[in-house]
Amino acid sequence: MECEGLLSEVKNRIRELKRQKDELETIEAEMEELIAGVLSPEQIDKINDIKIEYGHHIERQKNVVSQVQSEVKNSVLKYGSSVKHSGLHAVWSKGRVKWDSNRLDGYAVAHPEILEFRGEGKPSVSIRETE
Repeated sequence: MECEGLLSEVKNRIRELKRQKDELETIEAEMEELIAGVLSPEQIDKINDIKIEYGHHIERQKNVVSQVQSEVKNSVLKYGSSVKHSGLHAVWSKGRVKWDSNRLDGYAVAHPEILEFRGEGKPSVSIRETE
């Protein structure tokens, strides 16, 4: 398929993805509206009060979890090995090796034999929201 045709196909698929995501948002909004329609104003107020009250507890607990998670990570880094306990697995990973590709490519011009040690991973795609 020619480059322009492929680009057109990709744009069509992206357009379809956006349409489907918008449809999902519409369905979710309709559901929330219907739920709110069966609740009295007093019930809605009470639900909002509960969300506010628990929101503070939840935020505090998220902060505690974040702090303890940092402590676990630091402990595992010091220990130097993965640890599994209480339904959680703190996975220790060796530091990744990085190479300066630009400089190595320059070196390879004078020493092409180094290219036999070069590998390249598969490309990947992530989808991000834009405005």
